[in-house]
Parts: sequence; C-alpha cells; structure tokens
Amino acid sequence: MAGRSKRRSHNHRRTTPPVPLGPVYDGVDDDPDTPSADLPGWHGSPAGLGLATRMVTVALWCAVIAGPLLGLAAFAHGGGSANAADETAPEIRSGTAPAGVASLYLAAWLSAGSGTEETVRVYYPQLGSLPDEPNRRSATRLVPVSVVEVSPGYWSVTVAAQVATRTERGWVDTGVHYYQVPIRVLGGPEAGGEGRPGGPTGYVATGLPAEVGAPAGLEPVQVDYPRHRSADSADPVADSVGRFLAAYLLGEGELTRYVSPGSALNPISPPPYTELVLRDLYTDESGAGGRGPDRDGTRLAVLAVVDATDRYKTTRQLGYALTLTSRDGRWEVSALDPAPALATGDGAPSATSTTAP
Repeated sequence: MAGRSKRRSHNHRRTTPPVPLGPVYDGVDDDPDTPSADLPGWHGSPAGLGLATRMVTVALWCAVIAGPLLGLAAFAHGGGSANAADETAPEIRSGTAPAGVASLYLAAWLSAGSGTEETVRVYYPQLGSLPDEPNRRSATRLVPVSVVEVSPGYWSVTVAAQVATRTERGWVDTGVHYYQVPIRVLGGPEAGGEGRPGGPTGYVATGLPAEVGAPAGLEPVQVDYPRHRSADSADPVADSVGRFLAAYLLGEGELTRYVSPGSALNPISPPPYTELVLRDLYTDESGAGGRGPDRDGTRLAVLAVVDATDRYKTTRQLGYALTLTSRDGRWEVSALDPAPALATGDGAPSATSTTAP
C-alpha cells in the first residue's frame, strides 16, 4: 500500500524509554469462594459491588447530583421569575438524574443476593427475598442508552450493562446486557419531577429491572469525501495531513508549523502514541474549485484514516475529519472538524435490528 512505502511514507516513529508494566497474573486460578478486592463482586463492599463497579458508582452519583444542580443554575440564570409567556410554555424535565439513579439501582441489584436485599431496597423498597447467593454477578460498566418519560415525573430508563459472572473457574465476562428500569421522581423539573423548581428531591424504583433486547441499530450512512487520494507523502495533501497528525499525536515537531495562523489546536500532552502510519485519505474538493494550494484561502475537506501505535505496541485505527486551507503555496490545517461531513441529500438514517455485542 502506498501509505506504507519505505521511502516516502508517513510512518512516524517516536523513541521512548521502556515503561514498567503493571501487575502480572501468574495464571493460577484463584479460589472462587475467596473474596478479592481486585475482582468484580468484592465481598467487603456493603453494596456487594466490585472495584470497577464502585468506580462506576461514584461517577453515577456525580451525574445524579449534577443533574438537579445544573437545572437549578439554568433556572437561576433566567432570573427565577416567570412572565405570562413562561407560564404557558411547557416544562422540560431533565432525565439526567433518573438515568443515574436507574444505573445505581441496577448495579446494586446485579450484585445482590440472599441476605443482602437491603442494598437494593434503598432504591426499591418493595423488594422481596432474592433467590441467588450475593456477588455472583457484577456490572463492570453501566451506560444509560435510553430515557423515556412515561408520564410527568415517571421515567423508563434503559441501561446497558457489561456483566461479569462468577463461575467455578473464576469471573467470566458475559457481554453487554440491556435492562429497562422504572423510576418515579419527587422534585422539580431540574430533577426530572413535576414539582416546583428547587423543592425536595427523591427517587424510587417502581419495579424490578427487566432484561430487554438491544436498541435498534442504523443502516450505514454515507459521508461526503468522494475522492480517494494517495497516502504517499509525495501528495501535498497527504504530506500536510501526515505531518500535522505526527505533531498532534506523537509530539513530533512543532504543531504551529502545520496549522493556520490563529488556530486554537494544541498537541495532545503527553503524546499518546509513538508510531503513526497514514493509511487512507479521502477529500471533498468541491470547495476548492479544482485549485491547488497556490491560491491563498482555498479550502479542502479531508478525512484521514491512520494506524496509531502506543508504547505498549498496541495499534488502533483512528479517523480525523479536517479542514485544510491554503497559504503561501502550501496546505495548512485550519480546523479539526467535530464530525465527518454527510453526503448531500443523505436522508434520515433508517433503523435495522441488532443483537447485543
């Protein structure tokens, strides 16, 4: 492939000293009945949550607390007074806090079992007895993927959970599961409730989690970069993009040499990668009108695909949507675009059924 030629390819490499590795396991199976703080389902936790789950729990509590506070801040910024027009405007209730509480409830429920039901009754007081022993399952990652308001102050939250299950041979990753969780809210709209802003706030689950199917995926969407260019550095566009990304990702050279004057772009610090290969390059040249960099101000939309290798010799493919602008006979990066441009006339994406990964 042209992007890998030995003579003029963008195969950037940065020399770094050896990095000490973290803990290394000796491959000996632990006794599954012996609790370990390094494994999901740590027995020492009051909620029966593993180390990874507890870290997720802290982040979720931050989200729960931040939801009402941000809503109150927005209300206060508006002056806190309502005129006639405001009184007739529909209230918009935030689903941020209900989503966080649903995730906390699900984490506690997954790890709980017979004898630890109280850790779940904090969220669902009507819970009866649980049939399984505690700490057989644990959520290592929780992400709310859907928040639907069933009625004012009453929410249905779908949470994706990466679940680990303890077996006789140790912990097994059972993949991503999706659970639908019902949450009732007491509080103002900033907390997801139907009360007055700034009032008392509370959350309660109205039922057990229900495992459901994965949300529908989407058909592929076309982006607007019709020309596939050479990734060889002999191409002036590839040369500019390769040098910019080497400075941005590897810390190789001064980034200011490859960006337009006044750009707010800064290299990632510390550099996350040590080697870079420009694999593919696509452009939309409709804005350039067929002109090259010889005319100042000519703009070019670029989509670059690179292989980036870190100090641990792990390689990832990354994609960068960039805007290039010509100045003094060369291409400079003037923007790191927030997303690739969609093809003209591309309609709303259509759904397709998917299964959980």
